[in-house]
Amino acid sequence: MGEWNMNGNPPGDPNQRTYLGATFAAAGLLDSLNQSRLSFWAAIWDPLGDGNYGMIADPLNSDPPGYGIYSQGYFTGQGVRTIYGPRYQVTSNSAGFRTCAVVPSSGHFGLMVVNSGQGAQTGVAALSHWPVNSSGTGTINKWQMSSATPTGDGVRTTLSVTAGVVQSTSFPDPSVTILWV
Repeated sequence: MGEWNMNGNPPGDPNQRTYLGATFAAAGLLDSLNQSRLSFWAAIWDPLGDGNYGMIADPLNSDPPGYGIYSQGYFTGQGVRTIYGPRYQVTSNSAGFRTCAVVPSSGHFGLMVVNSGQGAQTGVAALSHWPVNSSGTGTINKWQMSSATPTGDGVRTTLSVTAGVVQSTSFPDPSVTILWV
């Protein structure tokens, strides 16, 4: 799927450069992925003089000028490192979140949760495919982009997992959260 986000004439929609643009991109990607019956790849390019896609600042059209990375770029970078490989069906999601669960390789998993309009919520994730050890207990990584980090590279923390259930965590609205090990 190429050019998967909106474009606009300079300076484009300023929301594309924030966590709102990253959440919009994540929701759009998951909606498209969920409709695909084939393997799915997302692609985007952001060349010099065409930096209105919300990924990389364009020195000719940016405010301020430069080659900085916008929030969508950071989201994309986090996603390609953690959300790839065979996908599992998420069987329960009463919160109404968009989700994607993957197992990129043995001993690893990734779970992306997109909250776009479901209201701020706090809850747990049950990992039925916990890959690390037979007890289901350990530590996982969390990356989240929300209004707490309106621009830039989200927040990284760790969470404890007990018997395959992740400790309670918040899912602001709107936000993109990625859990992985």
